Amino acid sequence: MINNAREDEIVRVTAGSKAEGLASCFESDYDFINIYQNIVCQFENFTNMISNDTTEFCMLGESCHPGHYTLKLLTRGVKLPKIIEASLVTTQNGEIFISSDFFTKEFERTVSFDSVGGWNKGTRTGPAVPSTRGIYRRDDVNAFRCVVQKGVLAGWAKRETLWLAMC
Repeated sequence: MINNAREDEIVRVTAGSKAEGLASCFESDYDFINIYQNIVCQFENFTNMISNDTTEFCMLGESCHPGHYTLKLLTRGVKLPKIIEASLVTTQNGEIFISSDFFTKEFERTVSFDSVGGWNKGTRTGPAVPSTRGIYRRDDVNAFRCVVQKGVLAGWAKRETLWLAMC
C-alpha cells in the first residue's frame, strides 16, 4: 500500500505482513517504509544522472556487512531535507557521509509523537523508529531510493555462502 499524498517528497509504503495481505485486519502491528524521493543511492560510476533537485549518495560496501553500504555524498541537491543535512559527517580528508545513527536520532527528535494521533515513542531498535498507541504498535523505517538495484541483487546472488557448501 502506498501513500503518495505527501508534500515533503516522501512516499510511505506499508511493508511486512500487512502489505502482503497475510495479516488479519485486527492485528496490531504496522510497518512503514518512508522513501525519500529526492535522494538516490548508486555506485560512483553513475554520478550526475539525476536533476539538480536530487541528492546523490555513492554506495560503498567494502567495509560493511553483506547487503549494507556506507553512503558517501556525491551531489547535494537544492532540496536537501534538514534531517539529512543534520545527519551528514565530514571526514578528515573532506569526504562527506551520512550517519545512519544521526539520521535515525534526528528523525526521532523531529517527530512529535503525541501530536500524531496519540502515538507515543517506543524504544529504538536498529533503523526502525517504533511507536505505540494502546495495543497498536508501529515501526517507521526511512529509506532512500537505490537506482542500481539490478546490479546489487546480481552481486548478492553471486556471493559465496557457507550454507550451500554444507548441502
